[in-house]
Amino acid sequence: MKYAHIDKNGKILGWYAEEVHGTFIEEVYEEKIVQEEIKDKKGNVTQKQIKENVLIKESYYDISSIPTPNIVVTDEVWKEALESKANYYENNTFILKDTRTEAEKKEALELIFREERNNLLQKTDIEINKAIDNTDVEREKSLRIYRQELRDSTINWVLPQSIL
Repeated sequence: MKYAHIDKNGKILGWYAEEVHGTFIEEVYEEKIVQEEIKDKKGNVTQKQIKENVLIKESYYDISSIPTPNIVVTDEVWKEALESKANYYENNTFILKDTRTEAEKKEALELIFREERNNLLQKTDIEINKAIDNTDVEREKSLRIYRQELRDSTINWVLPQSIL
């Protein structure tokens, strides 16, 4: 069995497995002596004592070390939650919730944009050098204009149409 430790808002704080985080408690047997009557061929009855091991308590995992509150989940649900990178539990479902602020989301998008733009700037610099080596003045001029458009693209966050 698996357990999702969650806070009061449904945020998943951790995953736990009883076989990893619990303590295995072995089954308990008790020896009992049972009286049994045995008849011989002549019909004489004798008492015989037989020792039997009787199961008193089955083995289990003590999960008192697993934090609460928690939700018991099957292995299948646990695997699905991990695969979907779930970080919240809402309406009896594990979900991936974007908890970033709008400013953090904007910053992440701008970072991705800048990485793409910088990659294009590097490629453009290589193409400009090739144009200079080939004395292709028109190509060099158009690449320099394109390069400046790339540098200015963070003004309106739109990449110019590529000429590479």
